[in-house]
Amino acid sequence: MAVRFFQNPMPEFIPEATPSTPQEQEEALTVGNSLTKLLAMPHAPLSERLKRAALDLKETAMYWGAAHGLAGIMHVLMDMELKPDEIEDVKGTLKYMISNRFSSGNYPASEDDRKSDVLVHWCHGAPGIALTLVKAAKVFGDKEFLDAAMEAGEVVWNRGLLKKVGICHGISGNAYVFLSLYQLTRDVKHLYRAKAFACFLLDRAHKLISGGEMHGGDRPYSLFEGKGGMAYLFLDMIDPSLSKFPAYEL
Repeated sequence: MAVRFFQNPMPEFIPEATPSTPQEQEEALTVGNSLTKLLAMPHAPLSERLKRAALDLKETAMYWGAAHGLAGIMHVLMDMELKPDEIEDVKGTLKYMISNRFSSGNYPASEDDRKSDVLVHWCHGAPGIALTLVKAAKVFGDKEFLDAAMEAGEVVWNRGLLKKVGICHGISGNAYVFLSLYQLTRDVKHLYRAKAFACFLLDRAHKLISGGEMHGGDRPYSLFEGKGGMAYLFLDMIDPSLSKFPAYEL
């Protein structure tokens, strides 16, 4: 039987090596990738290294969605303290995605998938990107992001009543687009749409799953792929103003 974990190579404890000169401070940011050097790095320069690494990830991301790609990376970066040029980098990436979306308003799953306007999921497509655009509208106060988020919401309303229940690629996850838009705009149209998706699940999900017309999830009771996500949505609908997409919206 194969071993399913790595032997832990970390020392029990390494004290932080605080740089004492400007040169040492610069080296702390740029020199050394060995595990020992990283463990000894003080919090401030290590935070900078981690932030740079997160920014670099977007250069290698071929996927666009919230679960596996650019939208998720941008979402995380907007929770960090960014420098002016880094802010422009994040905004520029989001605007690139907006300008290269499908004419329908939906978004490609990846850089190599510019012709397949199919997926309307949190993991791939307009729903996950809409959540990131809502956050960008809050963080940057840019109307372009709000407009794009609402346009993505229209895609979800028209094409997001999926034949799966979960939050990753199902109706439950898509409902969070409307909850997020409602929290930002206080427009009751978005609250109604969230209620409509939730009520569809409440009224019909079990019957449709039993009849084979709806997929109960690759892992039927999991949070992201099954009925656990539907239950989470139902609980969030009790107080929509406080709802958060699990493990994504903070």
